[in-house]
Amino acid sequence: MLRHILALSIYKIVRKLNNRMNKQWYYVENGDRKGPYPANELKGKIQKDTLLWCEGMKDWKRADEISEFKSFFEVIPPPIPGSKEANQATGNRISNSVLYAYTFAVLAIIACIIELTGNEDSKYYAMAIFLSGTSLVRVFLGIRSYFSKILHNDKLTAIVTWLIATLIPIYLFEVLATRKGFEDRFNDELGVLLFVIVMFSAIIHIYQFIRFRIKLAKVDGVGHDQLKMFASLQLIFFPVSILLIAFFEEESSMSILYTILQLVPIYFLITGLQKIENQFIAKTA
Repeated sequence: MLRHILALSIYKIVRKLNNRMNKQWYYVENGDRKGPYPANELKGKIQKDTLLWCEGMKDWKRADEISEFKSFFEVIPPPIPGSKEANQATGNRISNSVLYAYTFAVLAIIACIIELTGNEDSKYYAMAIFLSGTSLVRVFLGIRSYFSKILHNDKLTAIVTWLIATLIPIYLFEVLATRKGFEDRFNDELGVLLFVIVMFSAIIHIYQFIRFRIKLAKVDGVGHDQLKMFASLQLIFFPVSILLIAFFEEESSMSILYTILQLVPIYFLITGLQKIENQFIAKTA
């Protein structure tokens, strides 16, 4: 008897869920009937006062009176600027940036080891390059959030946006360059075009670091001295790294120097971000 009642209850629940999922809705738009549509396809098509009807209803009802559609019109405001909630959200992004910066450092070392062992053609090398570029982009996204949400500095926010935008084609080109027969797959015109795009991105990237260093010098804050040192080192090391790749690609010993040129600025970046992170921890404690 107990098993029969339990089975019947489960059947009713499943049937009810199935009916809800398979409901077909009609709605009124400019006096015309539209439909039928499943509920999930009506988002963006209806307003709070849109009349809706489906099988089993006696009359048409407003969308905001039907439980299935109430979530369509719920507006959750963002955290109040400067509030504990806002600081905590940005602090979490900074913490993630620290983690991604460490990830970048580890991946740079892994890529160096792969180069030294002569396995640049392996998929793991391409994966290390791709993930290191992705990690660095995520680091800059956290910094961008800090400048935007906490410092409310539109100029620094725009500069970091440019740094991200110019970093992407550079790393994508590096990933493509690891593929076998990369040079043979492109004719002269396409090769020149790719080279121009990457060099243009690199020049803009360096220019934005100059702006980053100048603008940040005018803003006081915890960890900013380390961020300025990161920017200063990047202005020197980034173009040197490009020259190393261009002219000493075949020299395995250059891989170590190239990795050092990547890791030294990252050290100051991590140090600065950790100081900013500690500041947020103190504010939200």
